[in-house]
Amino acid sequence: MNQDRNLTLTVDSQFFTTYHTCEFSGTRKKNVAFHANLGTTLGNLSPKAVVVFDQIVLNIEKAYNPLNGLFTCPEDGVYSFTWTALTSPNSSFESDFVVNGKIVAGNRASSHNDNEYQPATKTVVVQLKKGDKANVAAHGNYAKQIHDFWSSYSGFRVF
Repeated sequence: MNQDRNLTLTVDSQFFTTYHTCEFSGTRKKNVAFHANLGTTLGNLSPKAVVVFDQIVLNIEKAYNPLNGLFTCPEDGVYSFTWTALTSPNSSFESDFVVNGKIVAGNRASSHNDNEYQPATKTVVVQLKKGDKANVAAHGNYAKQIHDFWSSYSGFRVF
């Protein structure tokens, strides 16, 4: 959004008063940020199924949709995204970060042969254009179980 502004500067002294008008123009970038937690434990997701993090903590510019799990880029720029998955003992959860249907990165939380819950976190930085879609999706048949609350998805515009 371009905004032109006028500024009038007045300088007073004992001998004179000067009026000067300056014009400023520039582009103000939108602040975009969101954070959402998983509201329900999910299991055995279909390959490429979008993981819907439905518990909104923050959603500046409303670019993240908690009903379908999609982030829609509101303005060209560089964005950072992070997602965390917590899986149950003797289970796993593999996921992908997807932009416009293309896999950009993967994440694997695995506790096979382990009696502990295991988290995995991944961060990606990508350049997006207005209207691009980004989401977390199940990787193949390996999205066995992801726990609510402890699993989250967030993103923000860097510049």
